[in-house]
Amino acid sequence: MNLTNLNEVLAAMLDDSNTDLDWTSLPTFGEEPSTTKMVWSWDETNAIVGTCMDDLEVVPKAEIDW
Repeated sequence: MNLTNLNEVLAAMLDDSNTDLDWTSLPTFGEEPSTTKMVWSWDETNAIVGTCMDDLEVVPKAEIDW
């Protein structure tokens, strides 16, 4: 699976039929945020955060302060 941006990563994560995705080794696209607690993947400005598939969302990295 060749995911090239954060939107593709999120779409793959939300696809129930996707059995090829390794949630323990998701691609990243930029500098790591200040914390990676509940952060699954990131790019230069945003990150995918959540505790499970049901609450994943993309948020600006500047808002990650937990």
